[in-house]
Amino acid sequence: KNLPSPKKHKLYFDCGTAGLDALYPPLQKQVDTIVAAKGFTRSNWQSRIFEGEDHAEKAWKKRLEIPLVFLLAKR
Repeated sequence: KNLPSPKKHKLYFDCGTAGLDALYPPLQKQVDTIVAAKGFTRSNWQSRIFEGEDHAEKAWKKRLEIPLVFLLAKR
């Protein structure tokens, strides 16, 4: 209901499959369905799952470049 306009915003979601993150993939699939229904596409939304990674700073350090490049890129 309260998602921003896909015309002016980008969204990025990711999670791993280990530790606490192992709980997220089923919920992320639900979010993906909602986001797509609200008009977000590959150009303004990414949703990724990283096999074997957990919810920790070391895991984020390995992939921090991915959301930064996506979110800060000019359209």
